[in-house]
This record gives sequence, C-alpha cells and structure tokens, in this order.
Amino acid sequence: MKRIYIKTIAFTFVFLTLFSLTVSAFTPYSGYNYGRSLSEIPTLNAYEPEKVLWGGDLGLESLSAPKDLKVDSMGRFYLVESVKNRVIRFTEDFEVDAIFDGFDNNGTRETFNLPEGIFVDSDFNMYICDTQNARIVKLDEDGNLLQIIANVVLTGSSNTFKPQKVSVDSAGRIYVVSVACTDGLIQLNEDGEFVKFFGSNSVVPDPLEIIYRMFLTREQKQKREQFVPTEYSNVLVDDRDFVYTTTQKVETDQIKRLNAKGSNVLITEGRTGNKYGNYVRTPTGWNKVTAFVDLRVDEDDNIYALDKTSCKVFVYDSYGNLLFNFGGEGTANGLFTSPAAIELKDNKVYVLDETNGMITIFGRTEFGEKILEANRLYQDGEYAESLEPWQEVLAMDSNYDLAYIGIGKALLKAEDYDGAMEAFKNGRNREYYSDAFEKQRNIVLREHFTEIVVGIVVVLILVVVVFKILKKHNISFIRYINS
Repeated sequence: MKRIYIKTIAFTFVFLTLFSLTVSAFTPYSGYNYGRSLSEIPTLNAYEPEKVLWGGDLGLESLSAPKDLKVDSMGRFYLVESVKNRVIRFTEDFEVDAIFDGFDNNGTRETFNLPEGIFVDSDFNMYICDTQNARIVKLDEDGNLLQIIANVVLTGSSNTFKPQKVSVDSAGRIYVVSVACTDGLIQLNEDGEFVKFFGSNSVVPDPLEIIYRMFLTREQKQKREQFVPTEYSNVLVDDRDFVYTTTQKVETDQIKRLNAKGSNVLITEGRTGNKYGNYVRTPTGWNKVTAFVDLRVDEDDNIYALDKTSCKVFVYDSYGNLLFNFGGEGTANGLFTSPAAIELKDNKVYVLDETNGMITIFGRTEFGEKILEANRLYQDGEYAESLEPWQEVLAMDSNYDLAYIGIGKALLKAEDYDGAMEAFKNGRNREYYSDAFEKQRNIVLREHFTEIVVGIVVVLILVVVVFKILKKHNISFIRYINS
C-alpha cells in the first residue's frame, strides 16, 4: 500500500511538473498567412514572448503613457515617457543609465511638455519631439543642448509645426511627422530650416461618395467631409536613406518606401498587393482594419510593422510578401492593449505598450529562423543554398505556401523549370507558374526546332500538292471537303 502511495505521489509530481511546463510555454496567439482568396491559413509561430518588463523590472515605479522606444548602435534603449515629460536611457540589460527630464538653455532650465518621439543618430545625439512645446530639442549624449528647432514656417501650407515623430538621414536631413499635417512629411535641413513637404499621401476618393455628391447642394457638400490627404503616423530612415512611412485611415499603401524624389518604390508582389495588415471577413466581403503606428526594417529589408487595431506585428519581405505575424489583443504575455512602438535588436523584437506601460520581448522560433534564413540566402543570390531551409520550413509546416514559392524561385534560377512549375503549383502562384511554363516551352521549341520546321514544310508541301490535284481535276476545295 505504501509503495502504491509513493508511486501516486511521484506520478502526481511528474504530471504537475509537465503541466506547469506546458502552461509556461503556452503562447496566447497563433500565426497565420493569407491564401489566394485572402482566407487565413494557420501557421506555426515565428516569434514567441520571452519576457515582459514592467516599471518595477526597470527600476521605476511605473511607466506613464510611454510613446516611443529606440535603440542606439551600442544597444542602449531610449524610452519616451510622455506624461512624466522625460526620456529614459537604459543599458542593453534594461538598467537605468540616464534620465533626461529637461536641459539647460543659456542658464535657464527648460523642460519637455508631453514629448512623443525620439531619434538617436550615430553620434548618440538625441532628437526629441517636444510635441506640446511645438519643437524638436537636440541633445548630446550627456543631455547638453545642441539645438532647438521651433517656430518653423511651413511655406505655402496652413498646417503648423507640432512634431510627433522624427528621423534623420546620413546627410543630416530631418524628416518630421507633425500633428494633423496632411501635406506630407516635413523635410528640414540640418539647421532646422524648412525645405519642403516630402512624399505627401495622394487622395483616393470613395467612388460611391463621388456619385452621392452629384446630387447634393453646395451647402450640403460643404458640410460633408472633404477629400484631403491623410497624415503620416510614423517615419523611419534606413541605412541607405530610404524613407519608410506608416499611414492610418487608408485602404492602400499603409506602408511606403520613399526614394529621394518622394516616390513610393516599395515592391508589392504579395497576395494582398499594396494593402497591408489585417483582413477581417464580413457579410459583404473582406474588410480592411489596420492602423500602423510604427515600423522597423532589418538588415535584409524585412519590414516589421506594428498595428494598434489588431495589436499584431506584421512582417513583410522586401517584395511585399507577408512572412508571418505575431501578437494580438489581450492581457496575457505576448498580447497588448495599446501598442505604441517597436524595436529590433539581436534577433529579438521589443514592443512597447502605452496603456499597460510595459515592454514585451519576443524571441525568434526555429520556424521563424528558417524562414528568414531562406529569404536572406535567396536575396543574396545564393539560390541553391536557399532550398534546404525552405524545405525545412515545409517539414515543420506543410501549409506554408511561401516555402513552395521560395523553392520554385530557386529552381527557376537553376533553370529547373519543370521542378519550378511543380513548386509554384503547390504554392498556388499563377504568375510565377506562367513564367516557368513559358521558359520550359521555349526550351522545348529550341530543342525540337528542326522537327517542327520540317513538319511545317511537309504540311505546306502536302497542301500545295492537294490544291494542284484538285485544280487539275477542276474540283473546288470546298466541294472536296464537303464530299
């Protein structure tokens, strides 16, 4: 009896241990991608939550309405705590390194007023969007004042200078998202002088609204909402000086990659085209509900875009394909209430939640690692080497269509068109399948060119002979066919 009792206790202990491990390893969301009909196809998770940092974990009482998060080249983090009017710098281990709650301006102590954004350059200078003071304050690494950009006259515009987000390129050009500015990004030179509006959003009126307005009086039209461009919600300049933007309240081009002329050069080969983010099925079809608040671009030009509506991170490759997504709305670890900023460091993703005052750290899974490895190898021109990681992705998740497409692209480069056609068929990609089919057809035509030409010549000779015989016997071709 005693032996049974001991076994029961041992079994219970093992069960509870396994159960606790299962609970601790539980991820409160499931990844997915989109099929050709935009239906959700479940996938494995590419990123999973590793740790959640609250104010107490950071050596602070709490975080009050944090608005932005940046990391510098030394791995230090900068957090904009709006309500407390300060910027906190942390070490790479999230220990408080410095707190900037004001600065000395020619002997006068000045403070911030509800700051919302920050940019840190390669010299560790901080560009702080002091939003309610309508200025950008530039401080050096130690918090000494270098420059104040204020009272900027926006020539030819009724908009005002009230900076929310800022980014700076390698030449010192400053790109600013200003509150309710519908003319585009504000571009300043390094002296803080207005240069021009950059990359303004185009107006795409609703066709039904246009028809409806045809039947309204002038007074009724004036009362309705006007067709005006939508303001940007965030800006990021990458290492090659491309300017990335996010826009809310639009159905297309929520993410842009602007060149020096302000033109959108983001490739849109993905199934959703130039529509990014979350799709929700409704009785009338697919409804697009996305509001991107921030984005980051990794060394392989993959875009990590943070959506405050679905509370998810959507990751796209440089061709516009949705690689995966993670996160969601809720209170469990890995979920958010009001995501405000995203940052990347050492293969990890950091998401700042404004309402909850927390930072969630996500680690990459083997599934996510293989996807990004395969994608990186292909972009680097190592097509044959990309086959193995794509095949490993399929071994983990046979529903992941992009793996078939990746294999097909690699085989296409290797001129294995039959294999590429099979892969594209499995990946349900008609465009690439047609490309492989055309190339395979051209090979067949080249290989059998002589036989084809001889066959055509023989047919022509036979036709000529038949016509001559019919003509000799005074028989029309039509009579001959109908006889």
